[in-house]
Amino acid sequence: MRKLTYKQRLFIDAYLGEANGNASEAARCAGYANPGQLGYQLLQKTSIRTAVECKLKTVAMSSDEILARVAEIATADIGEFLDIKEDGTYRLRLSRRKRTRLIRKLKVTRTVSEDTETETTDLEVRDPFPALVKLGDYHGLWDKDPKPPLELKEFSRKLKERLAKRKNAGNG
Repeated sequence: MRKLTYKQRLFIDAYLGEANGNASEAARCAGYANPGQLGYQLLQKTSIRTAVECKLKTVAMSSDEILARVAEIATADIGEFLDIKEDGTYRLRLSRRKRTRLIRKLKVTRTVSEDTETETTDLEVRDPFPALVKLGDYHGLWDKDPKPPLELKEFSRKLKERLAKRKNAGNG
């Protein structure tokens, strides 16, 4: 494979970064004279396409990792970040966990008056509902047809069949 020029490397970085996949904008950021035409042409080069794909593989999450992250958000519990004592007081505990990405908001406010100092903590974990919906979509939970309700006559018939089988099994 041909070695990329400095401008081509700039193009790739811009294409995957600030240009958000816009080849013309990436060519402009890289300093090409005719970015509208050259952006498209650069992406047609095998060496550049290969470099873009390789870079994407190193920075992109796998589908398994994405699914794991969504599951992690779906199971988020504020209790993971608090030590709650019997008297109802608590202590914020962030250092023991590596799941701090689950925290949506953390705000600590200290109020000092003449003789007291109080600290208020506002902690909010990410809302698990959207993650649960995404997991339900992934597992096809919402596409299933509901089971038809069991009619009373059908229920009665099945119950009689079961009782008859038990009676026969006991006599055999």
